[in-house]
Amino acid sequence: MKNWKVIIWLCVFYPAGIYFMFKYTKWKKGIKYTITAFLSIIAGIIVASGELFFSLVISGMFIFLIGLISIVKSVVNKGSKKVPFAILFVGILLFGFSIPQVESQEAERVAIEQQQQKEEQKEQEKKEKEKQLAQLKEATVAVEAVEQDKNRENYDKAYTLVAALALEDEGLTKRLKVIDTYLIKEEKTKEATLAVEAAEENKTRENYDKAFSIVSSIDLEDSDLDARLAEVEKFVVSEEDKNEKAVAALEKVKSDKNRDSYNAASTLISALAVKNTNLTYRLKEVDKVISAEETRIATEKAKEAEEAQKAEEELVAEENKKATKEAEQREQAKNENPTTSSAGSYVDAQVNGLIKGSSSGIYHVPGSTYYDRTTNPVAYFTSIEEAQAAGYRAPLR
Repeated sequence: MKNWKVIIWLCVFYPAGIYFMFKYTKWKKGIKYTITAFLSIIAGIIVASGELFFSLVISGMFIFLIGLISIVKSVVNKGSKKVPFAILFVGILLFGFSIPQVESQEAERVAIEQQQQKEEQKEQEKKEKEKQLAQLKEATVAVEAVEQDKNRENYDKAYTLVAALALEDEGLTKRLKVIDTYLIKEEKTKEATLAVEAAEENKTRENYDKAFSIVSSIDLEDSDLDARLAEVEKFVVSEEDKNEKAVAALEKVKSDKNRDSYNAASTLISALAVKNTNLTYRLKEVDKVISAEETRIATEKAKEAEEAQKAEEELVAEENKKATKEAEQREQAKNENPTTSSAGSYVDAQVNGLIKGSSSGIYHVPGSTYYDRTTNPVAYFTSIEEAQAAGYRAPLR
């Protein structure tokens, strides 16, 4: 037998291949023993793994094919057909013997696997049930803890454990719902209290509305927040009324630009408990306008007063000039043609009185010491009796 055929038999059905190797090949004994030992180890591994019959099925199929090929070759070459038929028979024998064994072995393997799966499933179910019981116990302990110490941290921890339960526990869920309602109310109450405190500290409409919205959203029992908020509302309404009056006063002063209106608006704005920077700024702007107008009016009045004083001075100067001229004319007429009646009358040619009445209430007759010095008499008289009757007296000297 040729070497390649021996190799095929070693690969297909190693017991026959070993026989053919030792009988027909001239290989060294060491190689033959090594191949035998190696194939024996492989065979041992196959047997140990339970795949012996499967390998025999494969070997039977190859031997059957070899037998068919050998038969075809002997027919073509007209050689002996005993050996090919023997090989074919061996292949059929191996195949026929191994198939039931493989099927039996496969059925047994499937049964073992199913049994193992059932056992594993039972073990898994047991572990899962133990896990669920442990989770339920842990969740129950957490719920009891939050019932004793009601705070959001404990609630969140208990809620997480209850929500993680594989099977929902209605009892724990209801208990958590009660606690959550309590905590929400507590948190809302705290939020409402802080909002009311903020409104009390800074009494504005915005803070009041915020606090009112929060307080109205919860049912407060035995709480003074409503009363406190009512006080804030009174203050806010009062301030809004004051603010409206201040705005109206500011609009009025903007229209009439009057200092009295400005002072009234300033008083109202200063009286606001909550300072309105916008109104204060607008008031300052109006003050600038009023101040400018007052400056303009004061300047015009000063100019008018100056002009009036100047006109008055000019008028006085003109009157003085006229009086001086009249006095000079009287003096000239007196000097030219003085006349004194027997009855004591002092008149000039035009019968004008020549007795001078000074601003100090003294009369001076022509020829007396101060007659010529009195240049701006306030009155003239025709006789001493007339001057005395008017309340004037004679000079001391």
